[in-house]
Amino acid sequence: MTLKSPRQSLVRHGSALLALVLLIAALSSAGVAGGDELWQKQQAGSFEVSLSVRQPTEVKQNTGRKSSAAAEPHLFVVSILRPPGGNPIFDAEVTANVAEAGFAGLEKPMPLTAVGNEHLYTNYFAISPGKTYRVIVHIGGPKFARILEAQFQYRHHH
Repeated sequence: MTLKSPRQSLVRHGSALLALVLLIAALSSAGVAGGDELWQKQQAGSFEVSLSVRQPTEVKQNTGRKSSAAAEPHLFVVSILRPPGGNPIFDAEVTANVAEAGFAGLEKPMPLTAVGNEHLYTNYFAISPGKTYRVIVHIGGPKFARILEAQFQYRHHH
């Protein structure tokens, strides 16, 4: 049995720990859920509301090439967490109003949907590249004393 000095052990374990910390940081910067979508977070009352907009690659039919200026349906995904512990809310009535900045927009219900191994509130909205959108999420239902609101800005780059 070969004994290593405490310094050699510390260097070996320190390198492994540093690699683990860097891996965790990289994964957590990818968003709340898996995948490459980014999440924006807002507070609505005591709830944490997160919004992600997913690209139309999964939505697009076999239509050949797409026009870069045309509005395409994107999946808007909302997660609602209740403190303490960040437990997900599954019994809310959720709507979203998505509009280009300065316009009234269209409000749609966001039904609870299974997305991978999660249950999130989702619906499709057509958005165009190069524009900024205002997204207002309303959360209510029989178990809520009042309707809560979270506002987001989304800049569509693709």
